[in-house]
Amino acid sequence: KMAEFIFVTGSYQNNAQVKAMMGMNPLMAKWYVDNLSEETKKGQAESIRQGIFPGPAPVGYLSRKAFEKKYGKATNRIEINPNTAPVILEAYKMYATGKYSVNTIVHWASERGIKSAFGNKMGKAQWYRILTNPFYCGLIEWNGETYPGSHQPIVEKVIWDIVQDRMHATGHPSP
Repeated sequence: KMAEFIFVTGSYQNNAQVKAMMGMNPLMAKWYVDNLSEETKKGQAESIRQGIFPGPAPVGYLSRKAFEKKYGKATNRIEINPNTAPVILEAYKMYATGKYSVNTIVHWASERGIKSAFGNKMGKAQWYRILTNPFYCGLIEWNGETYPGSHQPIVEKVIWDIVQDRMHATGHPSP
């Protein structure tokens, strides 16, 4: 008598047909994962073409779900957070003047209660990312390409450009 294969989901006879099926299962699982990855990438690319950012909302914005939960209104895009967006805008304006460093902005924003998405104090690296992220002027950067976003910008493009020029001049080029 041949031994059986016993699994949580059931037991199977030890014969050529069952062995062949068991050999195909990992291949089918691999195909499923690869196909799911391809379909996800297609969905993200289509979102980007429509100007919809397929990632988490940056500081100063609310995700679609968070906006709906907080305001009871449905939306199909990332929306401005009225509590934090004014601080982001002021930080851009401060840096654009040339009178304030990123360190100064870190302390200034911390005093105003601005925190990361995880509720932590934001450090210098996070503020560099905010000050160089084109999302804040209405653009989406994805896989090395820049696309127009459907979200409302917090910062005018002119101010964003001044900040980028200043970043380059101080040896902190935008990503």
